[in-house]
Amino acid sequence: MLNNNVKKNVLINFAMLAVLILLSLSLNINSVLSMFSFLVIIPMVLLALGANIVFSISSFVLVTALTFIIYGGEFTALNSLTYLLPALLTGLIINNEEFRDKYGRKFKIKLKTDKELVNFASIKVFLFSIVLFILGLIAYYLIMKFLYKIDFVKEFSKFTKAIITQYKSVLKPGEFEKLQKAGFFDIFEDTSSLVMIMAFLKAMISAIISYFICIPLYKKAYNNKIVYITFDNIILPGRPVIVLFISIIVLFLLGQSYPELGMNSVINNYILVMNILFFIEGLSLITFVVKSWKSIKNRINWLLIVFLIIFMGILPGISILGMLDNVINFRKKWYSEIGS
Repeated sequence: MLNNNVKKNVLINFAMLAVLILLSLSLNINSVLSMFSFLVIIPMVLLALGANIVFSISSFVLVTALTFIIYGGEFTALNSLTYLLPALLTGLIINNEEFRDKYGRKFKIKLKTDKELVNFASIKVFLFSIVLFILGLIAYYLIMKFLYKIDFVKEFSKFTKAIITQYKSVLKPGEFEKLQKAGFFDIFEDTSSLVMIMAFLKAMISAIISYFICIPLYKKAYNNKIVYITFDNIILPGRPVIVLFISIIVLFLLGQSYPELGMNSVINNYILVMNILFFIEGLSLITFVVKSWKSIKNRINWLLIVFLIIFMGILPGISILGMLDNVINFRKKWYSEIGS
């Protein structure tokens, strides 16, 4: 029985390698297919989870070499640094996640289900995966800028300025003044901030695929058990709300002391990034409510949710809902009331 499982896993590993090669070589054929380049994340994470470390790293090296031979360095940098390498490292971290106790001693968590011990992938893996994909994007940007003399920030700045100039030319004087007072044009003039937010969103989407999609696929494909945090149970670890407010105060005081640092832009970008994370937690809470509707429908403060979402707007309202959940932990409160 054991040999059959081993043979099955080996076959799946080679199948994932074939899919990885096929996706990496075919998604660059035209601009339409290139929109789905993120799909290479899935087989790469599955290989990192299901195969041994030598096979998974060798697969990464093989695909990188093939893309370099066929498409050259630019596409290889894009494919390997922004997708494959962070996906590989995410899978390896899931398999080897360690924790530390208050004395600094390392340990791994195994959960007992059906009389067997299974691995546990904490929400910290998802957050760390975001960092890995951001670092991959930074490495790609630096290589393109210094090796291939292509500065994406400057090119994006030229593109946005051309669009804004064309848009201004078709606006009526009254409409132009309203948009200018609202700061609409200022947002697009700060292209470095826009690029940073776009990079963060791309990294977060890639991390969502790596954690919330790849782990369930791994469980089904390899028939291995692993416990992970489902999307409807996301709670950001630590005390991010307190950290957010303390960080804002520190950055504000720093900006007042050294105005030349331009801390206002840093504060705005930092708040936006944190709001995106709180939005994910708020969306997770809403998903939890939908899934557990029958059990908790009488315990939900609908006035609060309606006020936040309708009167404050969908995106800000869900973000604030996520902040409140991080402080209060609604899910724990609701289930403690019904004794579940």
